[in-house]
Amino acid sequence: MHAVIESFKKRQSAIYTPDQWAKLIRMAKVTRKPYVVKEMSQNDFYSFVDRKLKISKVKEVHFSAKVSQEMNFKYNYSDNAKTINLENRRLSNTKRDLHPIYSGLLPIEAKN
Repeated sequence: MHAVIESFKKRQSAIYTPDQWAKLIRMAKVTRKPYVVKEMSQNDFYSFVDRKLKISKVKEVHFSAKVSQEMNFKYNYSDNAKTINLENRRLSNTKRDLHPIYSGLLPIEAKN
């Protein structure tokens, strides 16, 4: 996917806005279905700091077909696996339980 987008971008003029990127990505795929672009706003990002799982530190993840609602993970390869019940987490990770990661508009830095 990235190679197709990069190849298409080389044939285009300069890109100045996120809207232009979204349009370019949609147009990059010329065969079969075009890429689906989910445009997000600042309000679509939530803080997971207070959650049990620190996803950026996870080294190994395992899902079992027998127990589909559980995820086993390790922070280190030598550790014993920890288990999270995804069904219960799904109930607690609704938008009403999460806090936005940004409290105000993000500033755009001036180019010097």
